[in-house]
Amino acid sequence: MLVELAEIETALLSITEVEQAYVLAHQNLLVAYVVVAGVWQPKQLHSQIQQELPPNMMPAAYVPMSSLPLTDKGKVDEVALGRFPVIDDNVVQQWEAKLKAVPEIEQVAVVVQQKTLKLPPLHLSDLLPSEPVKLPNHGATPVVEKSSPTTELQTQSTSVKQAISEGEPIKWPPNAPTTLAQALERAAQEHGDTSLIYIQSDGEVITQTYSELWVEAQRILGGLRQLGLKPQDKVIFQLESNQDFISAFWGCVLGGFVPVPITVATSYQTNNAVWKHY
Repeated sequence: MLVELAEIETALLSITEVEQAYVLAHQNLLVAYVVVAGVWQPKQLHSQIQQELPPNMMPAAYVPMSSLPLTDKGKVDEVALGRFPVIDDNVVQQWEAKLKAVPEIEQVAVVVQQKTLKLPPLHLSDLLPSEPVKLPNHGATPVVEKSSPTTELQTQSTSVKQAISEGEPIKWPPNAPTTLAQALERAAQEHGDTSLIYIQSDGEVITQTYSELWVEAQRILGGLRQLGLKPQDKVIFQLESNQDFISAFWGCVLGGFVPVPITVATSYQTNNAVWKHY
């Protein structure tokens, strides 16, 4: 009995999520190469076209594709499609049988999962054109700047693709702080008289020394611990004063809590992005 591959493709394309579909017959096996928008769910595709196709026209395997390969003439490249591995139920059963044959394995289940490729990071030089972009002239008078001989010399000696300059490794002293809490304690001990300057919303200037900040942060830490907070607990605070904000932040850091600051709402009478009235 002849199988019309185009009818199978039409049934697949009738599904909303399917963008492209192409069916090939590998010996006695019908394979559907499908491009879908969204999550790849081959079992759902199979069940949806079961209502439109007879059993002998149902694909035995579904291969997910990002796009169908084309030849120079714009037709689907069947040779390229044939290079993609086909993982169907028979392949899964064969692997399960091979693994069960190993004496040390008592139970086994082979699960087919979609693999997500991790792309390498790109440098700006890989994204930007090496040649300068020529903007179209819309009648505006160009501005010509005269360059000095020094500028011209620097321009000629500069390579198109800039190199990466790496300096010497940072040399930390043996007793350098390794945490933020240790850094604040060291600042309070060695630079206790150095002041932080807070500029309030009304323009008022407030100063606070590192020693005062250290003491205030420890007080806040003691209060949070008295409330039963433990390290990694989140502390949500909404403070209008910059000094209160910094002190609360460092109190959380000293205790290993996670500070979660939120902005102060402009009004608490109506719903807004910060506060919702019930």
